Amino acid sequence: PRAAQVVPDQGACVFATNALIGPLGDADILLLRVNAEGDVIENLTIGDAGGQGYHDVAKEVVQADKHYYITGYTRAIDTSAAHTFTGFLIKVDTALNFIWQKNYILPDQELYAEAMTPSGPSDLLIAGKIYDGSGFQSFVMHTDSTGAPLWIKQYSISQGHSIECVRQLPGGDILLSGS
Repeated sequence: PRAAQVVPDQGACVFATNALIGPLGDADILLLRVNAEGDVIENLTIGDAGGQGYHDVAKEVVQADKHYYITGYTRAIDTSAAHTFTGFLIKVDTALNFIWQKNYILPDQELYAEAMTPSGPSDLLIAGKIYDGSGFQSFVMHTDSTGAPLWIKQYSISQGHSIECVRQLPGGDILLSGS
């Protein structure tokens, strides 16, 4: 899976993947912590315990502030708009204990969180795409340690686009790449 974080000081790797484990055959997020020998030493399933058909897609996991953060998108988190995709940010501790989840809902738009990187000791940059019903735009969002947005910028690029990687450079500039 693309959503992986190497933890060199612990000789382990944490990754988030999607698994068809919900009661409706829907996707839930499966977090695994694997040691240097390839053994799973912790795991956590994050999904819809009620079986409402949510579709969770984990896109990236990073370590910041002694925690792991997972971003991606989910379908039907707002049951009044069953076909709307919303972005999310999940925080877990290093033993994969769930701490909180924030959902980012834009009225009449779909938000796909595709990439993430730490920005300072506890802030994060999340990037991806927004669909407004007629086309896609790219976005970058800066969040604080609680997942609250500090700012969000949208970018319109002709011919369609998708940000698939975001990094903050040493001078503070933000590098975006994708297709």
